[in-house]
Amino acid sequence: MIKSDSKLWARALAVTTMTAAAVLLAGCSLLGDVTDIATGGNDDNPAEGTEDGAFSIVVGDCFNEDSGGETISTVDIVECDVEHLYEAYASIKMTDAEFPGDEAAQTQANEVCNEPFTEYVGVDYDTSAFDYTFYLPTQESWDDPVLQDREILCLIVSDDETATTGSVKGTNA
Repeated sequence: MIKSDSKLWARALAVTTMTAAAVLLAGCSLLGDVTDIATGGNDDNPAEGTEDGAFSIVVGDCFNEDSGGETISTVDIVECDVEHLYEAYASIKMTDAEFPGDEAAQTQANEVCNEPFTEYVGVDYDTSAFDYTFYLPTQESWDDPVLQDREILCLIVSDDETATTGSVKGTNA
């Protein structure tokens, strides 16, 4: 099965838009952490996940976007045995001295997410039943003195973008 580059570029553009919105709205997720501490914890239903800022995702996390549209501010991190859309499988730090630009960042993400995909799933991308997308820095998140965002976060999603139950790590699917 051959994947379309145009599909990846369209997703990359959407991810860039979502990442920019996440940077602008990241402070909102901090308010939730403060109120959880003040009230003694988070009573979220485990099946619904824990609402976190997009920058809190780590490799191995399964999650659903809580976008309410085309921009993303938070994600619902869930146990992988709960239905989810995405699973983070690799985190790569960009080493460029300056932000390389949106197109160059997307090209770099396409290049660096392929090999870890094979290692994580157990079969190469072209054979797999899964696709990948990514979150990547924007000019704003790169230049932010607190975030200093250099991360390309590679994400697995089903080919037809339907929810998955269970981790895809080592499934050879």
